Amino acid sequence: MYISVLTHPTSIPSLHCTAPHTGDLKRKEKHTSWQTTTLGHKFRVIDSLTEAVLGEFVAEYPAIFVLGKPSGSEGVHPMADKEVARQVKNTFNHEWVRAHRVTRTFTPLGFNKGRLPMDLWTSMKTYYYNNKEHVAREEWNDKGVFVNWWDAESYMIGMPWKLKTYWQSRLKVLVEQWSGIPLELTDIYGMRRYEDGARLLTHVDREETHAVSLIINIAQVDMREPWYLEIYDFAGRLHEVPMEEGDIVYYESARCLHGRMKALQGKAYVNLFAHYRPVADPQWFTRSNPVGTPEQCHDLDSASGPIKALFNENISPSGQVLTGPQSLWHYWLDMAESAHFSHGQAHPRHYEL
Repeated sequence: MYISVLTHPTSIPSLHCTAPHTGDLKRKEKHTSWQTTTLGHKFRVIDSLTEAVLGEFVAEYPAIFVLGKPSGSEGVHPMADKEVARQVKNTFNHEWVRAHRVTRTFTPLGFNKGRLPMDLWTSMKTYYYNNKEHVAREEWNDKGVFVNWWDAESYMIGMPWKLKTYWQSRLKVLVEQWSGIPLELTDIYGMRRYEDGARLLTHVDREETHAVSLIINIAQVDMREPWYLEIYDFAGRLHEVPMEEGDIVYYESARCLHGRMKALQGKAYVNLFAHYRPVADPQWFTRSNPVGTPEQCHDLDSASGPIKALFNENISPSGQVLTGPQSLWHYWLDMAESAHFSHGQAHPRHYEL
């Protein structure tokens, strides 16, 4: 069993458990403390200054508990429209360069879709069900504008190390089958809960650690319409991939630009992310493709039947093809206009530089 207490106090510098003392807790997500224990074990959290009891918990299942509130004001934090525009434009320029300096690829289109094995899905869904109310506001200070935290909150449901390592190891078998190469674990992230109106800026992931990755949809709450994963293939063509709970999207996350720039139409959307790279090769992205690597699908006429089917099932009706970072900027402005009418977010004319 695993139990954690994650603290966000505004005036409590340190917390500790008693009888026996198991450690001090400090503010912020990075100070999360996980405890391996047995069923029925009781924890008491007290203020080390006032000795007030802040919480009592019993280990009944793998769980994370969150104490206190984030420092600063409640709710979303306003950000000047011009500053948003400046950072978004700079981000698109940067992400475009990053994507196109990756020379190694693995698959014809750069993405695919699948389904979790039932036992693994049951494990993840059970953990989510038991912890869906135990959320902490995601800390976006100095992380940029990839999530529109100034419009809509995003939250994290922490996961115990041993459980998420088990999940990631099981998932590795699936992503190795898709990519066709031996992989090693690098990162597993989430569970992130997006709120109504959330937008995820188109980006690529860290080159050294995120060669091939997957997204798992854990939960969707009161959806008014699908929230597509927007991913660009090697020819810069936009695909809009729908997901249901328990679905997997495999993707070459350091090479294929991806995001969700259309605003979420629903109460909540929860995802888990897992990442891998070729074994013992942090510079994999500088390599040329070895003999036997599937050719990138630029010409659909010469593609195999499964690749054509994947293409036709997910290609965006907009027909968008990237020609540079300006393509992303104009698409983002279009989606900002849509978010203005659907969620009252800033009108795109306020964003123009």
